[in-house]
Amino acid sequence: MKYDYIGVGRDDGKSKGEFCAIYYDSSEYNLLKQSTFWLSSNPLEVSVGWDAALERICTYGYFEHKNSDKRIWVFNTHFDHIGRISREESSKLILDQISKLNGFSDPTVVMGDFNDLPNSLTIQTLNKKLDDAMKINFSFTVSSMTLLPAKPITAPGSAKCISPSIAKLAVTPPVVGFDKRTIYGRHLSFNF
Repeated sequence: MKYDYIGVGRDDGKSKGEFCAIYYDSSEYNLLKQSTFWLSSNPLEVSVGWDAALERICTYGYFEHKNSDKRIWVFNTHFDHIGRISREESSKLILDQISKLNGFSDPTVVMGDFNDLPNSLTIQTLNKKLDDAMKINFSFTVSSMTLLPAKPITAPGSAKCISPSIAKLAVTPPVVGFDKRTIYGRHLSFNF
């Protein structure tokens, strides 16, 4: 295995600030396309969106499995923790980007910290085009790529669940089958 990553820092579009990196096994997958956009009304520029407190980004990659030629889009994001409007608009922007890039035709995974509750407009908007991985059975059946749902978030120093899952994994059909393995009583997760 040879791991590589894609992504840029949100503060300068290069190396400063938080990344929404996507790590992948470059011995198994070819990277066909990649980019990062800002969750704002100016997505191609370093910018703060709507009522957000900070710059927020979404990194995506288009991968092809070397042996099977199967392809998949992967998006990784981190929504703002303060701005409700920003979170809602970020959901719309990501769906718009997926539609422009892929038209929802190839399997697509959207993962990240959405900083919102399952019944929020933010998540409802995403659920119009994406399936919540916690609610369906799925797997991307090429090689060893395993996509799993996020664990519930707990308050520091507490066992009390503060959110069923503000970090989520959403997928488009036709991704099928689901790995229900757990470690220490919790589902395996992309952010375990």
